Amino acid sequence: NCTLQARLTLEASVGDLDLELTDVDGNRMAISNGTDNDESIDYLAPSAARVIVRVFPFGAAPANTRAYRLTTEMVCP
Repeated sequence: NCTLQARLTLEASVGDLDLELTDVDGNRMAISNGTDNDESIDYLAPSAARVIVRVFPFGAAPANTRAYRLTTEMVCP
């Protein structure tokens, strides 16, 4: 098994974006929904797992929250 690390950094100082991992059927596997400009998830993924990383605004976030940086990495022992 490997750990999927997903990191989201909001480039603007206004707004709130959240980060979610789902399986291919849309079932939530992990979520990071803090209130600051950074979100992160470390998920221990089963072998051959297929996941979707989703970025979405919290509530009615303003349009300028669309500038963000998303990084992902698989860390295997």
